[in-house]
Amino acid sequence: MALDQKGSPRDSDDLGVGASRDSTAREQPVEALQQARDQLQAVLDAIPGIVSWIGADLRYLGCNRRLAEALNLSPEALVGREVGFLGTSPELAAFVREFFASPAREASRGIASREAQGALRHYLVVARKYQQDRVAVFVGIDLTERKRAEEALRHSLEETARGQRLLLALSQAAQAVQRARSPDEVHRVIGDEVARLGYHATLFTLTDDRAHLALSHHTFEPAIVRAAEKVAGIAVQDFRLPLAPAGFLQRLLAEGETIFRPTGEILAAALPGPLRSLADRLADRLDLQQSILAPLTVGGQTYGLLVVTGIGLTEADVPAVTAFANQTAVALENARLYAQVRAGEEQLRSLASYLQTAREEERSHIAREIHDELGQALTALKMDLSWLAQRLPTDQSHLAEKTGVMSDLIDSIVQTVRRVATELRPGLLDHVGLTAAIEWQIQEFAERTGIACDLYLGEEELALDADLATAIFRIFQETLTNVARHAGATKVGVELQDRSGELVLIVWDNGRGLTESQVRDPRSLGLLGMRERIRAWGGDITFQGVQERGTTVTLRVRRPSARGGRQ
Repeated sequence: MALDQKGSPRDSDDLGVGASRDSTAREQPVEALQQARDQLQAVLDAIPGIVSWIGADLRYLGCNRRLAEALNLSPEALVGREVGFLGTSPELAAFVREFFASPAREASRGIASREAQGALRHYLVVARKYQQDRVAVFVGIDLTERKRAEEALRHSLEETARGQRLLLALSQAAQAVQRARSPDEVHRVIGDEVARLGYHATLFTLTDDRAHLALSHHTFEPAIVRAAEKVAGIAVQDFRLPLAPAGFLQRLLAEGETIFRPTGEILAAALPGPLRSLADRLADRLDLQQSILAPLTVGGQTYGLLVVTGIGLTEADVPAVTAFANQTAVALENARLYAQVRAGEEQLRSLASYLQTAREEERSHIAREIHDELGQALTALKMDLSWLAQRLPTDQSHLAEKTGVMSDLIDSIVQTVRRVATELRPGLLDHVGLTAAIEWQIQEFAERTGIACDLYLGEEELALDADLATAIFRIFQETLTNVARHAGATKVGVELQDRSGELVLIVWDNGRGLTESQVRDPRSLGLLGMRERIRAWGGDITFQGVQERGTTVTLRVRRPSARGGRQ
């Protein structure tokens, strides 16, 4: 029984009201505590990361929703479990053990953790101890997207740097390609330079009917080539890619854009129908996973296709290969034009050589006709005149005197005929040889010009091809003519040597001296003719002048065997 203040029994209604008030007072702190817990949980669940409470016994005391979802568990199921029981993050388990074993109250570490679904995520875990270091809270800030962004940036920078290195290397390779002077040499240099970078290069050239791409060059090992020939059933040198009107390769060449493709896809387009299913397997077997195909185009005209194949090629390498392909196309076009120019030059040289030979033959013919026919006629005329002079009357002295004058005139004409015939074609050159002809020419030159001449010749006559001897003699004559006309020299030296099969003719003077501009002047037709004459024999001639000290002309040519003569 309850008593009031006066000691009387308390009314039952009053007792019920008082008990209710006491109960309400006790429930209010509990509700506030629960409300605070709910608010804290809501905050923790909203954190973009994982949060957990772990005791010093390394068991979970609680966690937020994100951590529970990452482990595919409910928050209640995690309580009481030992850290690392799922094996999803050995790094986190090691960090928790080390943190509780250390005196530090705060610590942080970057860790990787695998979610229940298998995805790997990265966190920066910050830890702090409380309750006299018996409990610690661990907050993991999710850095996965940042890591991915950093990795993507790093990969992009690496690819950019690698692409720049490849571009630089291919730019240097393009310089080597530009120095090539024939299509075959361009192909070889392209292959060598690409192989030096660790890739394979394959060059295809459009056929004249523009219906196929013919294989022009490749850098594959012979064993690989033999295996490919065995699989395809065709020799590599006969391999051609058909260009179907709406096919992949035809579109590629028409659009003119460089593309990156898996090598298996390229092989599938190239191999015959029954073999296309083997394309990917063949690419893997040859370690040729990636390919870059670049059309070779100059001025809108497509010449072929460059295929760079290997391991590690990416889309980022397309600009570098494109630039290299453009340089390659220019080099091929230059080589083609150079070949045309060379062919034209060879035709001109052949024509010039033919004309010179024809002229020499004609001069020889005219010289023989003058010497034989005109010489014989003049000799007969003189004999007739002598016969007539012997039968003149003794009292006709003026007639005898006239016949004497006529005889002297005939003798002069005979000498002129001999000189003209000799100038047209020195008989010494045909009958005795080059050395004797040069010796005669230098004597005649000294007598005609009054210029002192020194002559240094070998003791034996050189056995030379008749046409080569003629070419050297004509160059020698042209040199003496230039000295007489332009040098103003008072002395000339001539030296003819045989240096181990190489014939060397040196002519020097002490005149004005030939200038470099005169040597290079395209209007110096005499010098140009001398060059072309000896170049037809694989020889070379140089002109070196020193002002007011003279000019030296040096001719060098390998000495072939003479017809019927000795080497």
